[in-house]
Amino acid sequence: RENRTWTKLDQISPHLKDAILAIEDSRFYTHRGVDPTGVVRAVISKATGSGGKQGASTLTMQLAREFYN
Repeated sequence: RENRTWTKLDQISPHLKDAILAIEDSRFYTHRGVDPTGVVRAVISKATGSGGKQGASTLTMQLAREFYN
């Protein structure tokens, strides 16, 4: 595993926070941990073979996975 250091949220640049949200979970503030739109998009993409590799996991889901793996 990588060597990670926890950083308080107020010590992270607002620009970095915005960039992460834009790339990883653009609807972060509009869902409660599961993004139904993202799940449907990923299922359709997988079923039709279009759009390349699509993920449906939100930042909340990714963080939970890191804690429990």
